[in-house]
Amino acid sequence: MKKRGTGHFIIVNSAASYFSFPGATGYNPARWAMLGFAQSLQADLFNTPFKVSLVALGKVDSPYFINNPVSEERIPKISNWLIPTLSDKQAAEVIVQNVNNPKNHVIRPKILSFFVFLNRLFPGIFRWLMRI
Repeated sequence: MKKRGTGHFIIVNSAASYFSFPGATGYNPARWAMLGFAQSLQADLFNTPFKVSLVALGKVDSPYFINNPVSEERIPKISNWLIPTLSDKQAAEVIVQNVNNPKNHVIRPKILSFFVFLNRLFPGIFRWLMRI
């Protein structure tokens, strides 16, 4: 990319980088670290020909849960009611859209963006919701 003089880093992350919930003490900090990495890389590459995008996805119907069966049980129950699961094809489409139309942050499904915003305004309520 440096030789070409242009490039686009796309960091695929989980929406767990915006929330904390029980049973994810190893998973959540790793996701938060990826969020911090993306934001730091965006700062480092500002005003350069290199783009950095963070794509944060909710639950994706993928082999991840086959290989990590207990992790699905740890997803807060409220998210199963409110946030639709993405197919692996839908997740890929989000990433491809970002390749074609780069944005700094993309959160999907869209309703999840709304909850991330509300979490910033009312973190105490969200901490409670993630625990019940």
